[in-house]
Amino acid sequence: MAVHMPHLAGVLTVYRRDGARLVGRALASSVSNHAIGTRELDVAAWHNGHFLVPDAQASRLRVFDIDAGRELAPIELPGRLRQMVSDTRGRHIALLTADGSAHRLQPP
Repeated sequence: MAVHMPHLAGVLTVYRRDGARLVGRALASSVSNHAIGTRELDVAAWHNGHFLVPDAQASRLRVFDIDAGRELAPIELPGRLRQMVSDTRGRHIALLTADGSAHRLQPP
């Protein structure tokens, strides 16, 4: 997985191994795994087999089932996302928003 050009196009690309090569396929655009000028450079998470990454405005989480190659319904966030962590048991996602408040949500 990679987000190419996160400040311009924000293309989420999925890579698969094909022998000795990696073959990329664009899955979505308008995502960003970090905000320009911040120290947190990977605001994305795996959660229960789904890949979660904020949209370009960091106002919604986009949810991807990578194995099926499709996007599920997005999750509206309580504020502009700054950091995100999935708990080790896969129950919740902890969010820190730009205003400094902490939130917990339970995505699919």
